[in-house]
Amino acid sequence: MTHTTGFTGDTDYESMKAAVAAGVSTDTSMPDYLGNYRYRNMNFGLCRILIAVINGNISKGATFSFPPAISDLNDLLWDIITISAYNQYVQTKVFAPAGVTSATLDHPAAGALAHKFPVTTAGWNSGDLESVSGGAGWHMSVDQLLDVMGTFRRKGTIMSPSAAQTMLEDGFGIDLIQNTAAGKLYNKNGLWHDASTNGRTEQSLAYFLPEKMELVVLANSPINNPEVFFRDVVTQIYVDNVK
Repeated sequence: MTHTTGFTGDTDYESMKAAVAAGVSTDTSMPDYLGNYRYRNMNFGLCRILIAVINGNISKGATFSFPPAISDLNDLLWDIITISAYNQYVQTKVFAPAGVTSATLDHPAAGALAHKFPVTTAGWNSGDLESVSGGAGWHMSVDQLLDVMGTFRRKGTIMSPSAAQTMLEDGFGIDLIQNTAAGKLYNKNGLWHDASTNGRTEQSLAYFLPEKMELVVLANSPINNPEVFFRDVVTQIYVDNVK
């Protein structure tokens, strides 16, 4: 839950299956050795598989028989079943208690397109990301994300407020914990881009702030200075203006 599993690679089913089969390196000099931090999303992709197994949507030993020529359909069915189970679980246990009804793993037709900065090409539709769900994929508005965050933190319908605070303190799903003049802030950073065109980017920042406030900033391009991290800019603005 803290991007430090030691697994490497992408969060699609085949990549995760191969990574688990290979195991985590025991070479402590390697940057991806368990305990040596390197940011990866595979940990959350694996949670998508685990949720489906733990909840009984599919048996951990499930196999589906097909003729040899189409034997790869076994993995395809695992992928389809676990994506569907994960989607339903999150809709029921996270979004519904927050009153969010239209969060989707596909890109809404009216959703903003991603751009380079400065804009030199047409916008990019990031499309359906269910194949990498768990580590990425959800599309929703600022208001919807704020509804989920506030419900998680205070209402007790996703989990108790005390359990939610414990998760924040332990850094589960959080990239940054920082002390400010008003108290601690907790941040999750997100980024998705079209690698084939080198720059069309979607970015997200979700903050649990002191004084029972939350902040969400979504951007559909990189910021002007590629040497500056988007989160650093927004966090510094907040810190500089806390009284």
